[in-house]
Amino acid sequence: MPGNIVNKPPKQGHGKTVVSVDDPGPTRHQFAAEQSLDGVTWTQLGVGHGKTRVVTGPSGTKVWVRFAMVRAGQQSAWSTPFLVTLP
Repeated sequence: MPGNIVNKPPKQGHGKTVVSVDDPGPTRHQFAAEQSLDGVTWTQLGVGHGKTRVVTGPSGTKVWVRFAMVRAGQQSAWSTPFLVTLP
């Protein structure tokens, strides 16, 4: 299961932020990512080799984000959901 999730808001602009898995060192793992506005209904942010995703929406929106590691066709448990407020 992935570790902590880190939020990296942009220096300028509104309505988007960057979230990533705090995974030390180089990684070649795939991660699945989901977002939710209510913590119950989740939608995919996509699967990719990177550990970073961009979350978008209206400024001030609170979005829950979670990640899972995908390896050899197997998916880990989801990380603890992380609450992000879009700038």
